[in-house]
Amino acid sequence: MTPPPGTPPPHWSDPLRSDPALRAGLGLRTHVLAILIALVATALAGLAVWIVGVAISAVSQATGGAIAAAGMVLTFSVMFSWAGHLPGALILHALLARGWGGWLPAMAGGLAIGAVLLGPFESLFAVLCGPLLALFHLAGLRWMARLQSGPSGR
Repeated sequence: MTPPPGTPPPHWSDPLRSDPALRAGLGLRTHVLAILIALVATALAGLAVWIVGVAISAVSQATGGAIAAAGMVLTFSVMFSWAGHLPGALILHALLARGWGGWLPAMAGGLAIGAVLLGPFESLFAVLCGPLLALFHLAGLRWMARLQSGPSGR
């Protein structure tokens, strides 16, 4: 379903739609760089959560320890999250190419991939982190696709 001619591209924060002109910038190089961006963003987010947990430990040992542990798990999840980014790249490519690459479909795809990976990894963490990692992946993919295709609206 394509919007009528002359319709401006959706804003980057649109929950469902994305600029179909990004299709021109979607290639293997773009996907690889987007996965690398997502992996680095995941590790940095995990380190930030760990630092917050360590800081909170001064006030509440139990709460701070739990937050710091979650941060460490998120940081080291990079070693396994590539297993979700590979099928995620296919899903995000299809969504972006059709103009349906908003953050809501990306999060739903991340949740679905996390649920599928729940079996092999035997951890609910894959389901919980899937949507967050999908957003990191989508942000990197949109950014790289926009750089590759040139300016095309918002």
